[in-house]
Amino acid sequence: REHRHLADVQARMALAPDQCVRYCRGREEEILWMGLHGKIRADDVPRCARCGGKRRFEFQVMPQMLSYLGVDDDQEDATDWGTLVVYTCENSCDASKVPGDPASSMEHAAYVEEFVWIQPPV
Repeated sequence: REHRHLADVQARMALAPDQCVRYCRGREEEILWMGLHGKIRADDVPRCARCGGKRRFEFQVMPQMLSYLGVDDDQEDATDWGTLVVYTCENSCDASKVPGDPASSMEHAAYVEEFVWIQPPV
């Protein structure tokens, strides 16, 4: 079963072999998992720390990115992953507002922490 899944993944990746990022906001079914193990269920993704809202799949970073980053996969401790799956707050939290601080502005925050799931390599 794992071999069949991997063959399907390789066939899909062959359609765009240089693709490093797949953007499919909110479409969980579009995640291209590299194997049957190491997946996360949408219900297990932690809620947004700012507003408590659900996080939704937004994009994934494919393992092809490693070659563009110049990772030497011959090294024993080289960075490696099957895929990096990024989930963002469904409410698109406003980074300029700090919870509990009505005087906050864009000067205080530029980014909101999101959640990344790392599926290990096959």
